[in-house]
Amino acid sequence: MIYVAACAKLLTKLLGRADRWTWFGFAVILALAVSQGRLVFDSAIRLNSGPLDPDLSILKMPSNEILAEKLRGTNVLCVGCTKGIGRGIVDALNSLQSASTISIVGRSKIDHISEFKSFAFDLSTYQGCRALSAALKEDGTKYDLIFFTVGVWPDFDNPLTKDGIERVVAIDLLARHLVLRDLSQNDLLRDETIVLNTLASTQYFPFLSKLLVQRRLIHTKQPSFITALAPVAIAADAYLPAAALHFPKISAIAGIFPGLVVTDLPRSTFPDWTIPIIKAIMTPFSISPITSGRAHLAIAASEYIRKKPVSYWNHLLEGRRAHTLAYDPSLIEFVWDFLTNTSTALELNHSASAVQSSSKLPVRESRGGGVEGETEEFL
Repeated sequence: MIYVAACAKLLTKLLGRADRWTWFGFAVILALAVSQGRLVFDSAIRLNSGPLDPDLSILKMPSNEILAEKLRGTNVLCVGCTKGIGRGIVDALNSLQSASTISIVGRSKIDHISEFKSFAFDLSTYQGCRALSAALKEDGTKYDLIFFTVGVWPDFDNPLTKDGIERVVAIDLLARHLVLRDLSQNDLLRDETIVLNTLASTQYFPFLSKLLVQRRLIHTKQPSFITALAPVAIAADAYLPAAALHFPKISAIAGIFPGLVVTDLPRSTFPDWTIPIIKAIMTPFSISPITSGRAHLAIAASEYIRKKPVSYWNHLLEGRRAHTLAYDPSLIEFVWDFLTNTSTALELNHSASAVQSSSKLPVRESRGGGVEGETEEFL
């Protein structure tokens, strides 16, 4: 911030001495920067990415006809897809009119679109994830293609979920694991299912270590903005090889960097008055949700994704290597053990809470017709 302030002060001094031609030149440079924002951003992404994976390829965006044919008859589950990047995937799918079933999971239902199956659950809690799993089991659809885009930025005013887990870890990592685990256990995965896990794959975050990632997962203290996201993204990439090993019906699982898409994610981190400013800054460098969605579909439909059980891609359709930590066997094992142990602890805690709640008498009927009782406490 000090550096930015110093640059702003220097720029102000320079412009204060400038004549009209200097102002005109500055305006031209600014206009070029805005108009070429996408090119600048994509170049920066490539510079900050892992090397191209020699076993994969740089894909070409297929036509709608080819994409529709490759995805024809598939059952698709989109977790976290009522808006933003996930909604872009759904809209891209819907435009193709080729999927047999499209099921959408979000915090609210989309009742006005009859072509979709819509499920509304809060995936920030263990109870919400298990409720979704129960609803999917009752529905009975077996899925060929699964997209995980559910995610959140840190909330420094309310950093923990009801289960006592830091929100980014709970939603970006644990919720995805719980849903995928239950889909496997409930036999809701077809043979050779494809899973795309959208977060920040292929990005080389600096100054990260295995110890920092491990501490980020197990400590519930409030992280800084810098340490809130990147270690969880590395852990998510390290989770994919373990998931491919433990869920045999998954033929390929891929980590995806979705590009820069203007969404409401910053609202949980920054004051409301800053959101229009943040969105305005992001807009010249961003792609539309449906453009990102089409990139997801192109990767999912490609034969290259099936060449490796685990792969990593970006929105430019480039198959790249992930951060080196994502391939560390000890970190892969640590992330898997953390998720399974946390899931077990939450299950035991909820079982104990249910027994305790059922033994409490009397139970009073609330005015809303529900049951009024004490608030549950979780881990």
